Amino acid sequence: MNEVFTPGDDEVAYYEAMVAAMDEAVAEGRGAVRFRGQHIDLAHADKARDWLARARLVRGER
Repeated sequence: MNEVFTPGDDEVAYYEAMVAAMDEAVAEGRGAVRFRGQHIDLAHADKARDWLARARLVRGER
């Protein structure tokens, strides 16, 4: 079960890149950005940060 439900490296990399893109946009004074063809905003980045925190726990990372 853990193997099946543990987030993979590709998933983690996707959400890390999403957060980085949004952080860059905010630093430039923008509240939204296109990320890999999708519109994302602060709410998406916040959800991604939450997801990453849980993923790191499940994966045994800090």
